[in-house]
Amino acid sequence: MRELALELLEFIDDVVDELRSRREVDYVRTILTDGTSADKQVQTFRETGDLRAVVRSLVDETRDGVEQSARTYHV
Repeated sequence: MRELALELLEFIDDVVDELRSRREVDYVRTILTDGTSADKQVQTFRETGDLRAVVRSLVDETRDGVEQSARTYHV
């Protein structure tokens, strides 16, 4: 399934910019290659057995995302 979705993204790549959807398509590619936030949460819990570690990782991930958005959109 993942390989098929990546193949589809490659197939549509030549029109993504014209449709002004590059950011969204790149995010789909990121999810397919790196996993979702839920995948990361489960991995953190498996590694630590500590729900507080999961929450800390969520806070860090959220903070990083907000800071990146602020830089991207010059906020």
